[in-house]
Amino acid sequence: MDENRLFQIVDSYRDDIVSTLQKWISIPSLGAEKTAPNEPFGKEVRRMLDTALEDARMMGFDAQEFDGYAMHAQMGQGEKTMGILCHLDVVPVGDGWTKDPWGGEVSDGKLYGRGTADDKGCAVVSLYAMKAVREAGIKLKNGVRLILGCDEETGMSDMRHYASKNKMPDYGFSPDAEFPVINIEKGHVNLKLSGAFTQDAEAEIKVYEMNAGERPNVVPGIARAVLGAQDEYKLKADVASMIVTDGLKLSVNKLEDGKFELVATGKGSHASMPQLGVNAAGMLLIALSKLNIGKTLLRPVLALAGKLGLEGDGKSLGIACGDEESGELTCNLGILRYDGTMLACVLDIRAPICAEYNALCGSAVRSLKGSGLGVEILSETPVYHVDKDHEVVKGLIDAYTRVTGQQGYAFAIGGGTYSRMMPNTVAFGPNFPGDTDMCHMPDEYVDIDKLMTAAKIYALAIAKLAGEDERDEKPVKNRSIAIDGPCGAGKSTVAVEAAKRLGGNYLDTGAMYRAMSVYMLDNGIDVSDASLVSANAENAHVDVKYDEAGVQHTCLNGEDVTDRLRAPEVSMAASKVSSVAKVRELLVKRQKELAREMFLVCDGRDIGTCVITDAALKIYLTATAEERARRRFNEMEDKSMGFEAVLNDINQRDYNDMHREISPLMKAEDAIELDTTHMSFEQVVEEVMRLYRERVQ
Repeated sequence: MDENRLFQIVDSYRDDIVSTLQKWISIPSLGAEKTAPNEPFGKEVRRMLDTALEDARMMGFDAQEFDGYAMHAQMGQGEKTMGILCHLDVVPVGDGWTKDPWGGEVSDGKLYGRGTADDKGCAVVSLYAMKAVREAGIKLKNGVRLILGCDEETGMSDMRHYASKNKMPDYGFSPDAEFPVINIEKGHVNLKLSGAFTQDAEAEIKVYEMNAGERPNVVPGIARAVLGAQDEYKLKADVASMIVTDGLKLSVNKLEDGKFELVATGKGSHASMPQLGVNAAGMLLIALSKLNIGKTLLRPVLALAGKLGLEGDGKSLGIACGDEESGELTCNLGILRYDGTMLACVLDIRAPICAEYNALCGSAVRSLKGSGLGVEILSETPVYHVDKDHEVVKGLIDAYTRVTGQQGYAFAIGGGTYSRMMPNTVAFGPNFPGDTDMCHMPDEYVDIDKLMTAAKIYALAIAKLAGEDERDEKPVKNRSIAIDGPCGAGKSTVAVEAAKRLGGNYLDTGAMYRAMSVYMLDNGIDVSDASLVSANAENAHVDVKYDEAGVQHTCLNGEDVTDRLRAPEVSMAASKVSSVAKVRELLVKRQKELAREMFLVCDGRDIGTCVITDAALKIYLTATAEERARRRFNEMEDKSMGFEAVLNDINQRDYNDMHREISPLMKAEDAIELDTTHMSFEQVVEEVMRLYRERVQ
C-alpha cells in the first residue's frame, strides 16, 4: 500500500471537506419531538439526515436511511464488515457564544459551529476517508460501513432501531472522543435528587424559581433564581459580599414585577470532564445557602451546596472512587429545578470499573440524610471495555502512530460513545492529546489542520483493518536496488547518483540510526547501557520523508531532526545505539516497509542480506584494499597519517565488519559483484544503471 499516495488524496479533499462541514453545520439538528412517522427527532434532524444521505450518494456510495433514525453509506463486501459510527444530532447551543453557532465561520484556521467537534466534523472526514481509500485503489477484504445516527446525545435509540433493521458490523471505531484509542468507557449513572419544599412565611428572601441546565451531560454555564426581597439594598450587598469573599460570579437584576433575578455564571463543559468547566448550578446553590431563604428550603439547599457545590468528583457526597485502569469517578450537577414547591436535580455520574451502582446510590442517601431529598436511579449503563491487546485496538494504534509519528496507546474516558453499540469497537479521535475539548462548549470549533490529520488517520485505519492483508497478497516485485560492500568502495556516492538518474530515492539508513540516538540523548538514556536503549527504542518512531527535490528528511516522532544528525555527540552515540539488536530490529522493519512503498537505492553492509532481501538488483561493490585506501588517502586534506596507516585502518575495518555478531558484511548469494578497482566513478554509475535496466526495466 502506498501510504503517501493515500495521504495526498486526502489532502486534495481539504476544500471539499470544509465546505461540506459548513453546509452540515448550518442545519440546527437539535433533537425534538416527533413531527412525522419518518421524523422521530423533529424536522431539522430529518433535514440533516437527508443532506448527509444526498452527499454520500453523490460520492458514489451505497447509502440508505432507516425511518429517520439513522443512515449508512457503505463500500466493498467480505466475510466481515468494519463499522464507523458517528452522529448527526447536536446538543443545545447554551450560553456564552461569541460566534454564530450555525454559521460555520472560518477564522485563524478554525471552523466554528455547534457540532464541528461533536460529531459532524468526524462524520464528514470519515466519509471522505472512505472515498480516499476507494480512489487509492486499495483492495478490501471486508466491507466498510459508515453509520450516521440521529439520537446519540439523548439516549441512542437510533442505534437500537438501526440494529433492529440491520446486522451490526463486526468491528470498528467511533470517532467521537479522543486519540489515540479509548478502549474503556466508564459506566454512566443518572441520579435524581428531589423533594417537596414550600416557602416559610418568615423567610427574608422568597425563592420562586431555580433553573439551571438543559441536559445532565453538560456542566451548566448559567444558573438563575427568581427571588422576592423586601430590602433590595441588603440583597445586593449580600451578593456583592459573596462575590468578593467567596469568588462567586454573581449578578442581581430587578425584574418588571418587582422580583429579582439572581444569576450565577460558570463555564460549560462536557459532564465527563467537569474539571474543564465551572458549575453554575452549584454556584447558585452556594449563594442561596448564604441568604435567609427560610429553614424549610435552606435545609436541602445547604445539603446540595455542601455535598455538590463546585465539586466534580463526588467526594463530599461520599461516592468518590477510582482504579488504575479506568481512572476516577466524576459527578456533575447537570440539571437544577425549583418551582416554589418541588426541588429536583439530576446528577450525571461517570463510574470506573470498580464502582457498584447500588452502593453509589446508598452512599448518596446516607450523605443527604436529614435534607429531605430522596435519591432515585434514573438510568444506568455499565462500563464498556475492549482489551488493549485486541487486534482492532492494536491496528488503530498503529494507524495513529504512523500518521502522527507519536507512539499511540489505549486509555479510559468518562464519556459514552456509540462504541458500546457495536462489538469489538472503540472510540478513536478526533481530539489529539493536549487539545482543549470543545465538545458541548460555547464557541465550539475544530482546527482544520488537525481535522485533516484525523482524516488521514481514519483512511489509514480503514486500509489497514479492512484492506487485504499484504502478507496474503501476491508478492509485489520490489523495484529497489541494494548496494553492499566494504568501506571505501564508493557505495554511497554511487547510490546517490544512481537514485538521481533512475528517478528513485536514496535511503540513508545511517541517518535513521542517528535519529534513534537523538531520542536517547534527548531523554537522558545512557547509550552505553544496551538494556536501557532496548527498553526505550519502541518509544522512538523514526521515519523518512522526501521533499520535491528528492532530499531525504529524517523524522523522529513526527519532528524533522535532519539538521541535528551530524552533531559530534550524536555521531558518538550512534555507534553504540546501532549495535543494539532491538534498535536494528525496529529500523530494519521500517526500512523493509519503505522499500515496498517506493523505489529506493540503498547502500550499506547488510542491505541485500538483511534489509531489502527481495531487491530487484543487488550489487556487491568492492575494490582492492589498496585501491580503497588510495581513494581515502587522496580525499584527506591532512596526509600526516600516511598511506600505510590508512591501509591498515581499511583492513581492520574490513575484518571488524565481516566478523560482527549482528548482520556481518557478506555478499548476498544473488548479488552481482562489481569490482571498481580499475573503474572511474562515471563508469561505475553507468554499469549500475545498465544492470538495473537489464534486470528490471
